[in-house]
Amino acid sequence: MGGNLGAALTALLGPARALLGDVLSYLVSAWCTARIQALESPRSASEGRTEICEGLRYVNGDYRLRTLTLVNATTSFALALLNTLWALYLLRSLAMSATAFGVLLGLGALGAAAGALAAPSLAARYGPGPMMLAALAITPLTQVPLLLASSGLVWQFAIGAALFLQLACAGAAGTTQRTIRQVVTADGMQARMQTVSTWLTSGARPVCRFRNSVDTSA
Repeated sequence: MGGNLGAALTALLGPARALLGDVLSYLVSAWCTARIQALESPRSASEGRTEICEGLRYVNGDYRLRTLTLVNATTSFALALLNTLWALYLLRSLAMSATAFGVLLGLGALGAAAGALAAPSLAARYGPGPMMLAALAITPLTQVPLLLASSGLVWQFAIGAALFLQLACAGAAGTTQRTIRQVVTADGMQARMQTVSTWLTSGARPVCRFRNSVDTSA
């Protein structure tokens, strides 16, 4: 949602003013963080490393957590490769205006919200496993309009509909897998499990973007 709001603000206010809004959001975050009053006992670096290792062993030892984490990591890696050049392709190659691009991302946000809201009923009707497999299978098909698209309003609608469907699948599958991971994880391991998943899922994104930036500038 944050990226979609950022694109909309860029279209409405311009890049410079949108950056000022980004700065303001960091200041608000810092203020909110400073208000947290929870007390924590100091821990040594060795204790932190031990907890990291425990989290990795815990996730690897449960086939459900291991499978869901690997699915998240590989999907994130593939989408990072695509998303690095996606905006550049739409704005330059397809000559999409900044306003149309913001509207497009807004449709994607609506798709993500719709998928997340529909996830419980879809999982109850078809089962969480088949529902997530269907969402993963549909996701590559939503990229077909990008392969065929050319400039024009018709293709903008087609890409917007495909993005809506893609993020609806992501919202439905993401909501379901997060629920499963939280249900099967012991209370004392929740934070470590989530940290392992976030690390493996998000860690590959900067590598993908750096590689694409090098290839683009070469």
